[in-house]
Amino acid sequence: MSINEVFVTQLGQKDAFGGDNDQLTNDDRHIFHPYAMCDYKGTITFNRSQNLDGPGQGENWGRYSGSIHRPVTHLESPKYGKRWSACIFEETVEVKCSSIDIFCEENGIDHVDFVWMDTQGAERDVLKGAQRMLPNIDYVYTEYYDEEMYKDCAGLEEIKSLLPNYVLEHNW
Repeated sequence: MSINEVFVTQLGQKDAFGGDNDQLTNDDRHIFHPYAMCDYKGTITFNRSQNLDGPGQGENWGRYSGSIHRPVTHLESPKYGKRWSACIFEETVEVKCSSIDIFCEENGIDHVDFVWMDTQGAERDVLKGAQRMLPNIDYVYTEYYDEEMYKDCAGLEEIKSLLPNYVLEHNW
């Protein structure tokens, strides 16, 4: 499950593949849980993104960069220059949040094979909220930034320090 991306659909809109964002698909393989993952249970401010460019030739078509952290160098970077001008952050919403530890405890989960953490700068929050479960998680796949793309985002060295008993397998 892509942890923060559970909040990136826009009601009444089509996704990039023409699918209906108003319909959540549940089957025996997965269950949708509407939480932003962080290090506590409650509510948190979520910065919604909107992509203004894509297959619809300028039609609003996706929300793929939202985060519990405010964007900082998303549009203009001292290191990389101008980029992603079609991705805007036009609103914030209050959403329910939880931690991996709390979620697993509440749902009777004692082992996780694989965590795909595409959290747009919230890696520290998610890992701090998984301290009890970390010994029971086999693999963690995450993105990171080599600049402050989102306010106070963790870089590679900090992420590695939050995963002390893990080995870095690949870094792309």
